[in-house]
Amino acid sequence: MYLRVYVCIMHLCEYVYIYDRVYEYIFIKFIYK
Repeated sequence: MYLRVYVCIMHLCEYVYIYDRVYEYIFIKFIYK
C-alpha cells in the first residue's frame, strides 16, 4: 500500500509515491533526481 503526497524540499515541490520505507524512498528520490 502506498500514499501519494506532495513533498517540498528547498523550493522543489512535486508529488511522490511513498511506500513502507517512507524516509528512505524520499531521500533516494531527491538524491537521484
